[in-house]
Parts: sequence; C-alpha cells; structure tokens
Amino acid sequence: MKNSIVNIESVTNSSFGTGFVIDSDENGVYILTCKHVLEDVVHPIVDAVMAKVVAEDDFIDMVVLYVSKLQLKVFPLQKEPCSNLEVEVIGFSNFNKDSLQKQHIEAKLYKEHVELHAKENSDVYVVRKIRAEDGFNFERGNSGSPVICKKSKKVIAMISNKEGSSLAYAINIDNLEKIWKNRPNDLFTQKTKTEKVIEEKTLKKVEPLIASDREWKKYFIPLSAGILAIGLLSYGFSGNSRDWIDPEKSVCIKNGGKVDEGGHCFATWKEAHQICLESGGILPSIDLLKEVVSDCKGVFDNVGAEESRSKTLACYQDKGFLLTSYWSSNAYEKYDAWGINFGDLKKYMYTYSTIYNDSLYFRCERVGD
Repeated sequence: MKNSIVNIESVTNSSFGTGFVIDSDENGVYILTCKHVLEDVVHPIVDAVMAKVVAEDDFIDMVVLYVSKLQLKVFPLQKEPCSNLEVEVIGFSNFNKDSLQKQHIEAKLYKEHVELHAKENSDVYVVRKIRAEDGFNFERGNSGSPVICKKSKKVIAMISNKEGSSLAYAINIDNLEKIWKNRPNDLFTQKTKTEKVIEEKTLKKVEPLIASDREWKKYFIPLSAGILAIGLLSYGFSGNSRDWIDPEKSVCIKNGGKVDEGGHCFATWKEAHQICLESGGILPSIDLLKEVVSDCKGVFDNVGAEESRSKTLACYQDKGFLLTSYWSSNAYEKYDAWGINFGDLKKYMYTYSTIYNDSLYFRCERVGD
C-alpha cells in the first residue's frame, strides 16, 4: 500500500504535501489531503498530472482531489477507534535540497480528543494529538499523511499540523463524511488484503450451509477441517498454541450482535461468522473448542469429583472462556450448529442451537497478521 501514498506538488512554487488514495474508478483515483496543503501549492499535481478538487469544506482541514490516468490501490478506512494507541504515519518530507523522502514514523495517539470550534459559526470537528516515538520526528510536508492503525492496517486519521518535531494533530477520518456528501457508499467498508483472503476462503465454507434446502446435503461437511486447514496451511498455526480474539463492542454491534453488561459479544451463528471475519479471525471449529476442554483436563458428560470440576472450570476461565455456551463453526443439521458449554460441568458439554434465531457467546481464532 506504500505506493498509495503520494506527493502533492505545485506547478508554480516549491510547496508540497502528502496525500493518500481513498477511492478509485476506471479513469483515475481520489486522494485525500489537507486543505492547507492545497492553499500552499495552489495548483496541485500528482505524478505530473493536474489534480482537480472534488470535495472540500470551509472549516475542516480536508480536501478530496481527483487525479485522472492514475491507477493505485485504495487505502481501507476505519471510522471505529483503533483498539490500541499504536499507529504508523507515512508521509513525504525534505531529504536534502534536491530530493524528498517518503518517511515512516512510529507514533502513539493520545487518548483525549480535541474539539476545534469555528469562530464565525457553530461548526466543530475532532482531532487527536499524536506523539512520535523516540527516534522519529514529524517534518514539514507530513501534512496529509495517513495515520494507520497497526492492528487493523486501516487509516483512522490524517495528519493536519505539527507542534514542534515530536507532536502533531490528526483529523479523525470520519470527518470525511462531512466534507464529501456524494462519496461512494462503500468508502468505509473497504477491506485489507488479509481480510479479503480470510473472508473469501471462509465464506466458501459458510455460505452454502445457509443457502438452500436443495443444496444442503452436498455441503453438509464439518467446517472444521476446511477452515482449520486454511489456518494451518496458510498461516502456520500448529498444536495448541492459539491466539484468541474477543470481538470489540463496535464490531459486534455493527454486525448485528449484542453486548452484555460485562462487554462480551453474543450473536447468531451467521452474525458470529461475520464478526470474526471483521475482527481478523474465524469462528473456531468444534475440534478446536474440544482441545480447550482437553487442555483443562475436562471430560465430556463429566461426573467426576467436585474438586476436579472446579479446577477445570478455573482453567477455562484462565484461557478466557468466562461464560457458558460458545459457538463453533460446525453445522449440526440444516438449521443448527454445534457449540460447547464451558460454564456448567455437570451438564453434557456438547450443545447445539438454531443457526438463525439463537444467540450464543463466541470467541474468534486469529488468522493472518
């Protein structure tokens, strides 16, 4: 995606800034940068092609440019907050009097948001303070640089201006909705390459299970083998070393799930699949959940001593399975799917619930980066 970050130059002076591709069509690309960059360069060009302004605002320091004849990959955007504060900034700056450099800056966001209020009216927008890590600096020319969430690899903000060499201010990417009224509907739903690979491979196994009565038997194969094989072969997982994802509240709700008072997501089987995909993982197979049981020395239809059951339950909780029944990716019959009850060892641990109506808790198995 590095080529999707471009240098915005001037036809008439030496000013420059950074921009990045947020959308494209068959004839060119749409680039986001700062409005003050445009005011400095006056007549903007990208790769020797004149840029045209397609969206701007009188107050928010954002502008969308269209550059024809360019074909570059689109940077996926993320309105939801980054799950941690670690980000990467990529932008242009002076290297010497004859050349520019495309610079990577490791940085960390401040938790606090800053509201900027217009003096002449009631307009307001939000920026974030951002600090460069030791050994990195913000430079002239970084305005318009994307702020990339390290975890999701998506752009969450754009550098607007700097305060010294180590501090800067970044405009939240959702402000783009305010300045670009006729933006594409899918602007904030673009996926990273990893997400596309995971979704493509997983949905090939998931969608047939809920497609039609006629096709059911053809596809009635446990999902675990196929999905787990994808994880093992493509991403190098092996043994019992697993990286679990507990879906974030925003992702859960966005995809139809609900969140309990403890912040845990629960959803229908199909919703759980989609939530896992958007969280960077897949719904685990029943065999993988059984591994958790075995690791904790649990036994199905446990009738052992109370002390043994207590230790097993504590082990489940240590592994993050704090609740009761959890979805697996395996269908049971046409309208049902398997799960395991980790909450009550006096009951038979296998469980199955209706795919379309029942909502269970779930965790996701991480795949990819």
